[in-house]
Amino acid sequence: MDDNTIIETDKRKREFIDDYIKLKNKYEEVKDQCNRVEVYILKNNNHSINDSDPLYNIMRQQQKAMGELLHILELRAYIENIPLSYKILYQEVEE
Repeated sequence: MDDNTIIETDKRKREFIDDYIKLKNKYEEVKDQCNRVEVYILKNNNHSINDSDPLYNIMRQQQKAMGELLHILELRAYIENIPLSYKILYQEVEE
């Protein structure tokens, strides 16, 4: 492997980790919003909001799709030996 290949590989891995972090953060935001709605429903015994609120339903679908994409990225990272451990991700964000 020459130096250019190593640099390109490192750059690609860094971009992959950055994309993963962005998606993970957005996923957590959507999940938090959905959980807040669920808590509201449970506290107020208002179960009809699940069926009648199209935005809530779309957000749940979005959360599910994002979760599936995160899973695929995690599998790919494992196959390509790209570290996604919490410690490494935290360090990546701080830099």
